[in-house]
This record gives sequence, C-alpha cells and structure tokens, in this order.
Amino acid sequence: MRAAPIGAFFAGDPARVVEEATASAVVTHFHREGQAGAIAVALAASWAAKHEGDLLPFVVKWMPEGVTRSLIAEAAEVPLTHEPWRVAPRVGAGARGVGGGTVAFSRWC
Repeated sequence: MRAAPIGAFFAGDPARVVEEATASAVVTHFHREGQAGAIAVALAASWAAKHEGDLLPFVVKWMPEGVTRSLIAEAAEVPLTHEPWRVAPRVGAGARGVGGGTVAFSRWC
C-alpha cells in the first residue's frame, strides 16, 4: 500500500524507486523477498507514470536478484494472450506460499 505512491512520486528515477521502496518495506518486511514485492509494485507504478518500454522487462531490469525477480522474469515470457488460469500455476498466485508469485502474477495481469 505504500509502494505504489513511492513509484509514482519517483517515476523516471528507477534507482531511487528501488531505494525508497526498500526503505519503506524494511520496517514491516525484514525478509528480502518481502521487500522485493514492494520494489516490484513501486517499479510498476513508476512505469505506469512514464510508460518507458514494456512493463515486465522494465521491472525485471531494476529488481534485486531473488525469487520474486525470477518469477517476474518468467511472467514476462508468457504471452498476454494466455488465459490467467493457465498463467497462475506457472508463475504462482499464492498457492505455493511465496509472495513473489502473487507479485509476478499480478504484474502479468
């Protein structure tokens, strides 16, 4: 809930988006993957404000290494013509207990 406004406010400066999203998430998400979820949401909001290229490649480019980044990179490979119910098992939608999956699936949607 804090990440999207951060991305919009710092749109055009992805490095700053990552820095600020991490700082906002660390108080409630000590695990790096929790912070990565906030970073992904902030980057998506930043992209929405500026529309620089395609969304998922932009997010992947600026994400820190980890499960969330890997799942978003996989989601970027899925054509947007696929039905969501076919995509969810591939990238995750929360059933595996990995937050990165829900972030990847929601970014794909």
